[in-house]
Amino acid sequence: MRWHPLTIAVGVVLATIACAVWWPPSMWLLMGAAAGYATSGST
Repeated sequence: MRWHPLTIAVGVVLATIACAVWWPPSMWLLMGAAAGYATSGST
């Protein structure tokens, strides 16, 4: 079975939502900071 890029994107979004809901606030704040650093550093 081959994964369609859109399927992967949906999976990533669902995983992100699940993390935001289930993980402690401090953890997703840390993830948000890491994501912000990654996006600002990649440009």
